[in-house]
Amino acid sequence: MVQVKFLKNCGAYTVGDVAGFEEAKADLLIKRNIAEKHVPEKGKGAAGKQGGNAAAN
Repeated sequence: MVQVKFLKNCGAYTVGDVAGFEEAKADLLIKRNIAEKHVPEKGKGAAGKQGGNAAAN
C-alpha cells in the first residue's frame, strides 16, 4: 500500500486529497503527474495519538 497526495483533480479525488493504492496504481498516478508520494509526518493525526484518554489517567 502506497499513500499518494493528489496534485490534480482525478475522479472522486481533488487536489490535496491523500489516498492509499496498490504500488502499481500509485506508480501510474505519480508517473502521470497526477499525484506525488505521500509520507505522513510522525506524531500527526490519529496515528500519532496514544490510544485512550491519557489525560484522565
